[in-house]
Amino acid sequence: MHRWIKKFSKFSFMMCGVSTYAFLRLERSLLIWRRTAIETITADMLQTVWSELDYRVDVCRITKGAHIEHL
Repeated sequence: MHRWIKKFSKFSFMMCGVSTYAFLRLERSLLIWRRTAIETITADMLQTVWSELDYRVDVCRITKGAHIEHL
């Protein structure tokens, strides 16, 4: 599924018959979506993630790596 992401470029869009204008519109939409997502992150969210990461590192340290979970 992720193989097509590596080929995601202006050239590949043009080869598929997609105009440069459509490509630029899509690129701009993705930029706006990404910026909006980043702007919605609050200090409280960052604090929660940091606390969870700190807790899991402590568990990993105490168990000497025997207990590792993904965030």
